Amino acid sequence: MVQEMGTSVRTVQNHVSHLLATLGVANRTEAVALSYRCDLLLGALGERETETGAAEIPAKNE
Repeated sequence: MVQEMGTSVRTVQNHVSHLLATLGVANRTEAVALSYRCDLLLGALGERETETGAAEIPAKNE
């Protein structure tokens, strides 16, 4: 990915570090957990967990 973008590994590391600091998390795992809690990510099949923990496929217009 770095080669395709024409950037250095260090540049990508800097961007990741700044993003983690902005989010207030210590690592990428915490960033993913935060994004799920804020309902920013969907599961692998595009499902969203409901309050009961069951998976729910969102409608196309969401």
